[in-house]
Amino acid sequence: MILHRRELHGKLNDRGGESPRWLRKPFASWAFNGDTSSVKRHNAKKESGSTRAPPADFLKALEMEAPTGSVRTSLAMDNHWLSSFIPRLSDLRVRLLPHEYAFGLFLALTWGRLVAHVGLTNPLSLAFLGYLVASTAVILWSGREPAPWRWRVRLLLYPALMGLSFYMIPSVVAALGTPQVDALLVKWDSAWLGKNINLAIQGWEPPLLTDALMLAYVFFFYYLIAGPAYYCIRDLPRFRQCFAGLFVVYALGFIGYTFFPAGGPHRFLKFDQPLTGGWITRVAKPVLDYASNGVDAFPSIHVAITMYLLVFDRWFYRRRFWRLLIPCVALWVSTVYLRYHYCVDVIAGVAIAGVGLWVATLYGRSRLKTCVSVKSANAAMIAQADPN
Repeated sequence: MILHRRELHGKLNDRGGESPRWLRKPFASWAFNGDTSSVKRHNAKKESGSTRAPPADFLKALEMEAPTGSVRTSLAMDNHWLSSFIPRLSDLRVRLLPHEYAFGLFLALTWGRLVAHVGLTNPLSLAFLGYLVASTAVILWSGREPAPWRWRVRLLLYPALMGLSFYMIPSVVAALGTPQVDALLVKWDSAWLGKNINLAIQGWEPPLLTDALMLAYVFFFYYLIAGPAYYCIRDLPRFRQCFAGLFVVYALGFIGYTFFPAGGPHRFLKFDQPLTGGWITRVAKPVLDYASNGVDAFPSIHVAITMYLLVFDRWFYRRRFWRLLIPCVALWVSTVYLRYHYCVDVIAGVAIAGVGLWVATLYGRSRLKTCVSVKSANAAMIAQADPN
């Protein structure tokens, strides 16, 4: 099936939109479902010396903003039209990714609550407004020329916003006057399990086991960086899918921090015996306590993020999934054993990880499927255009 310029022009007019200038220029056709007639016409022109091969990164750039729906697999056209199409990808509507909606909601919600409590000119209000403006500006900037490196900048903005927001949340909680809910979480734990597990296991904490679980807890930071980095370097569409769910998880977790701030068992509960461990625990625990923002118990981001990344690897990087399965399970146990989280925090972490995976699945079915098909068509075009 071929969708010609006149048909696409008519579809846009039917929707009440004006066709961009690139659509009114002559071109061969938009090809679907493996149709290579346009590619063959291009190859014939190339052999006659009337055109040159299309740039290798053309479809890679196109996949970022190519229309979805009827456009399925590939785009093939005369080379004289390419130079006019590429700069005009900005004429297409900029599409927000799921995590941009979700994290934007967290930023906007927090900003609105701060404005209502402390005013528009408060430094906290201005900071969260600045985060909103910065994210909007980067999205629009990358949408004008959606080259791969611009996409990576757009995606990697969110780890920066996450880090800045994380350490401002205690000030936000204080400004909003939100009380800590540790007592409520202990009550939920006791109602569910009949007792508080953190208190029940004190005294049964061999130093060697404590050190091993402390290493597992610190493993979170490795996986948080190395997990998405693999996709960032090797597979940009998959990296987008990974972040689409990952920062939905972070958005839900941070909203939980601002509405249900809690310090965790090691700050709230009174233990008869201190946590015993070897030199690893003595070195790592003060660093982890200092790195915490003091209100980051509910939900457990450690559980949520590692579970999300592990399942994502189960889908797309099976070999790493099997390598990291045991460290992740040990990490989940360590969150309660090391007195950083209540059991209810772990349950909430599992729940928001499930939401993130659901979002990533929906995104993959709706958008990444088209992107992968276009990448395959790109490889076929280059192979036919330059057999050597």
